[in-house]
Amino acid sequence: MYSLVRPLLFELPPQQAHALSLAFLHLLGKFSALDPESADHSVRVAGLDFRNRVGIAAGFDKNGLAPLGSQRLGVGFVEVGTVTPLPQRGNAKPRVFRIKQERALVNNLGFNGRGAKAMAARLSATRHLIHVPLGIYVGPNQQTPLERAVLDYEAAMAVLARFADYFAINVSSPNTPGLRRLQASGWAEDLLGRLVEFRNALARDIGRRIPMFVKLSPDMSESETRDLARTVMQSGCNGLIATNSTSARPVRDRRAHTRPGGLSGKPLLSQSIACVETLRSEIGWEFPIIGVGGIHDIESALRMRRAGADLLQLYTGLIYEGPGLLRILSKKLAAR
Repeated sequence: MYSLVRPLLFELPPQQAHALSLAFLHLLGKFSALDPESADHSVRVAGLDFRNRVGIAAGFDKNGLAPLGSQRLGVGFVEVGTVTPLPQRGNAKPRVFRIKQERALVNNLGFNGRGAKAMAARLSATRHLIHVPLGIYVGPNQQTPLERAVLDYEAAMAVLARFADYFAINVSSPNTPGLRRLQASGWAEDLLGRLVEFRNALARDIGRRIPMFVKLSPDMSESETRDLARTVMQSGCNGLIATNSTSARPVRDRRAHTRPGGLSGKPLLSQSIACVETLRSEIGWEFPIIGVGGIHDIESALRMRRAGADLLQLYTGLIYEGPGLLRILSKKLAAR
């Protein structure tokens, strides 16, 4: 079915096609007759029960429009965001570009979204119907000085804590100037230490401690990746997400080399797998890792699992292969 629809979607500009897909998922979520598959809690990670190992990555649904529709696609979990405390428009358009032959995207969105309060208002009406773990990916507003970024993370977490099964911390987007400086050891130690303290204080108010994952860039050196992994573990966070999009251009299409933003999709797979392998060799096998970046079929999913990822996330792969990929991967991974 998707093979028939995709050519029509690809006639539209990328952001328009994506908005149409989200509108469809939002509509799908309204049909109570389409109940999600019963959760069998087949995978337990970071104290949470996941229906299966395959979820939707952040960036797909920035404003929490479609978690109900997404869970009806058979996902094991959903991550929404990036959410900033205040609304913002993001970077100038056009800011999303397809690289069709290489099944990739370049996006320079820049945390466009309606803000934490709008997300909370939407989730307050739908959260009780979401039966898979819901991750909320948080980041700072662009105009916030880096020295005060921690206050933006805290503000978003405070507004959204009662809806989140876990928080994901965005310190690795290539589309917000200076943000990746927060991955450096001194910055990361201070930021994550303060966020863990804030998370623990929230736990006293809401009656539960929310797991925190940190999403890494694929563009760090091996030593930088190892340093950050140790910092995340020592901070009291609960897991890692590897990886965000890349500033590199491992593609043949020369137009992609002139467009700003992060590259995602099939060409990112090798970088993401290498990052997961480095993380596993540094932190051992007990600390959770969510693998994301370039997964587009069962073989790439198995490679990510063999590298050491406990859970997998998709985004660009869904655009090129269609939503049916979620069920295919979850079933084949369970069979393996």
